[in-house]
Amino acid sequence: MQLTNKELDFLALLVAVPNAVVPRFELLTRLGYLPNESGHHSLQSLVNRLRKKIELHNMQSPILTSHGVGYTFLDDITVE
Repeated sequence: MQLTNKELDFLALLVAVPNAVVPRFELLTRLGYLPNESGHHSLQSLVNRLRKKIELHNMQSPILTSHGVGYTFLDDITVE
């Protein structure tokens, strides 16, 4: 599947620490979003788009939301 640079950056941050929660603030900062309502909305939109792309390929999303905390990647990943 084709991903945007931000989607790839987001996944890289998650898979760098598999099965661990990456704090929302860290994701906002590292992805270049402002730590405000607009930044939080942009991050959530990115995650929703990515999940939809994953589901279009008949796969279950490995991205787990820890509400109010951050996100976790719960699977192995292969990059081609």
